Amino acid sequence: RTQIHTLRDTLPGVLDGRPASIHDARIATRRIRELLPLLGDPKRRQEIDDLRSRFKRLGRSLGRVRDADVRVTLLASLETRMPHAAPALVVLRQQREQERLDLLRKLVRRLERLDAVRLIEMFDGSRLSFALPWGLRAARAWRRDLAYTLRERAAATKEAIDHATGVYFPDRSHAARIAIKRMRYAMEIAHETGSERS
Repeated sequence: RTQIHTLRDTLPGVLDGRPASIHDARIATRRIRELLPLLGDPKRRQEIDDLRSRFKRLGRSLGRVRDADVRVTLLASLETRMPHAAPALVVLRQQREQERLDLLRKLVRRLERLDAVRLIEMFDGSRLSFALPWGLRAARAWRRDLAYTLRERAAATKEAIDHATGVYFPDRSHAARIAIKRMRYAMEIAHETGSERS
């Protein structure tokens, strides 16, 4: 419910192109994707996978705009720190701002194609048990799945960190960063549901 409310509340800002809203919405889609496997009957796995796919596509579109925001902000900060290079940096920043605008337009079209407003309304926390064709699975089942996920993520994180140490390889460092984030999201679920000791 918290993540759906965050996504719902940030949507107007996303449509306005506000960087903070785009960042918050992106994180919310990641957390929702992490939660979806704990919902529903395993026999309806295809429905859950379809929903995860929709949220993943939405998250990727948000991520592209977010990356563009970071590039624009970095260039703007360099303009003040490197006055001698400011004219060239201004031109480069303006190009990146145009690229960001193009990505933002694509994001809005993606929101429309995914029917994001209806999707969010379907998951609205106040109607969660009525809107979905499933509810929270039996406590033992979803807690068992969460415990398995935590063990799996811990092993993957350790392996990614071990693989990234020593000589610097950007792709290995990126893989470790992703593994750590996925571990963090699973740990947040355990904390919020009081399952740390399960």
